[in-house]
Amino acid sequence: MMIQCLAILHPNSTYRGYLMKKVLITGAGGQLGSTLAVQSVLYDVFSFNKKQLNVVNKQEVFQVFKAIKPHFVIHTAAYTNVDESEVNKRIAFEVNCDGTENIALACKKWDSVMIYMSTDYVFDGKKKEPYTEEDVPNPVNWYGLTKLIGEETVKVLLDKYFILRTSWLYGPSGKNFVKTILEMAETSLEIKVVNDQMGCPTYVKDLCKVIFQLIEVNGYGIYHASNVGVCSWYDFANSILKMSGNKETFLLPISSEELNRLAIRPHNSALQNTKSVYTMPEWKEALEDFMKTDHE
Repeated sequence: MMIQCLAILHPNSTYRGYLMKKVLITGAGGQLGSTLAVQSVLYDVFSFNKKQLNVVNKQEVFQVFKAIKPHFVIHTAAYTNVDESEVNKRIAFEVNCDGTENIALACKKWDSVMIYMSTDYVFDGKKKEPYTEEDVPNPVNWYGLTKLIGEETVKVLLDKYFILRTSWLYGPSGKNFVKTILEMAETSLEIKVVNDQMGCPTYVKDLCKVIFQLIEVNGYGIYHASNVGVCSWYDFANSILKMSGNKETFLLPISSEELNRLAIRPHNSALQNTKSVYTMPEWKEALEDFMKTDHE
């Protein structure tokens, strides 16, 4: 197998006399992975999209690790479509569970620190307050279950790991809620948005800062990372349109029951970052930053 990857700098490169840490990124075609690859300028980065590295194929994974011998692995590759996961359960399980196990086994063999990206959807939403890192997960949909199984796999196989849960992610790359609302507003005078699901929007650039901080510490374990503050999807959409200057589109608040999505969503999946190594900005401040700098 030919190793195909994007290296920001060549292996064993140095910066001001220091040997740079080698960081392997899976899922580099996604909005988090692609942003990480661009922003990781202080590390020797090897990023792979799903065509370049099939995480479900253990042999491929081990060949890549053998060639690179990474110090850190940021595992962002995942099957993230929540509704399609209810239909394509086998594929979601293979990517999110088997794929994670393969990465964890390789990390164990080559003594790499694993950063596993997880989700707010590991929680059932019954708690009234935001969920902390100490709360017990209880997913209500298949996607959340597969990500939780991934978490447990990492915890069983490794001693040196970070499990990083995030929520409502958006940024300049890939599909996300912010882009969807802006695109719909171009052609629709009315948009229906649920107002009974609460959570924390997360700007991908702020999340990257947390990940880079984790690389520099040894406090292994579970972390939450989202922008500060809680809102509903309706509140989020309202702020998006206001910041874009759109005054024509009307937002109609509806219930989750009215939306009738295939997968159940928790009514409250807000995350509290009690252990974070980096204090993330308030969610409206982060959204404004995105609208000014990354939104075209």
